[in-house]
Amino acid sequence: MSNNIPIHIQKAIKTLQKNEITEYHVYNKIAKRVKNPNNREILIRIASQEKAHHDIWQKYLGKPARP
Repeated sequence: MSNNIPIHIQKAIKTLQKNEITEYHVYNKIAKRVKNPNNREILIRIASQEKAHHDIWQKYLGKPARP
């Protein structure tokens, strides 16, 4: 799908996608250290949402991003 998207937009999407996957990993790492199960679950949920955002951008670029 990226063939139809102008290069400057692709670069912006790539930046957004990279941020989302980085945040996914950050929230997961924090969740592993949190002792309170409720807080841990919230962080895991946020991480999942960040991964979902990454996956949306991936549909536009056709490949996953690296953190």
